[in-house]
Amino acid sequence: NNIKCNYVFWDIEGKDRSPKERDFKPNEFEKLYKSLPTLTYYFEDGFTPVDAVIMDKLVQAINEKHSNFDLELDSFHSRGQPHAVFTVKYQEVTDKALKEIEHGYEKVIAKLKGEKGILQDHCNKLIENRQPIHIGDKTMSNTTINTGGGPSAYSEGGTAVIAKYIKDSFNQIEQSNAKDDVKAKLKELSKAVETMVKELPEKKADEVSEGLSTYVKEVVKEEPRKEWYQLTSKGLIEAAKTVNTIGPNVIQTIQEIGTMIGMV
Repeated sequence: NNIKCNYVFWDIEGKDRSPKERDFKPNEFEKLYKSLPTLTYYFEDGFTPVDAVIMDKLVQAINEKHSNFDLELDSFHSRGQPHAVFTVKYQEVTDKALKEIEHGYEKVIAKLKGEKGILQDHCNKLIENRQPIHIGDKTMSNTTINTGGGPSAYSEGGTAVIAKYIKDSFNQIEQSNAKDDVKAKLKELSKAVETMVKELPEKKADEVSEGLSTYVKEVVKEEPRKEWYQLTSKGLIEAAKTVNTIGPNVIQTIQEIGTMIGMV
């Protein structure tokens, strides 16, 4: 409260001024930026786990093209008309970001054409039925599907949403400017949590995997906020205490990371 701000710059060079040709009115900055602006994309033909993967890749592509968006996939909702909620850095880019999402998603769907149904069948076998998947002359078991260099989508105790959050964590680590030793330790933690969530109830596994993504996002910041670090790490530690196998390793790794970045 009581923040006094005339204007802000959203880029490192100090050229992207907001507001562009005036100053903020009293309390205007607080009203606009007390929370991140959101935008919603509605799926006209329903939502499947395949769409989660498409949207994850799409967000990465849009951020590479428009780094000032700082677009993030916040959540999926299946009640009513299925939709995905996104956040951006500031209100002025919401319309442009939504158009990029709409254009990008529809372009991918058009390319997939009839293949999306096939991909969904594979996901259903993996996640729901836990049956082997046959693609060409290869058989994939119901344990893991490697997504390339990090996280995997799995059926045992997990969902596509969990895999998305784990993958987000690896991506954040790779794209960050954190020190190499911190990155290495965060990757170690992400792999440990990926193993741990398989032993948790599905709802709890979703919460923990999302918590990992939030934790990593805070740790790799140039100046992590101690209160947020403590909050996000607490959730992971509490979950780890319920898993005797990999839990102690998760707790120890979190403590080591906290020491490395000066939070302990």
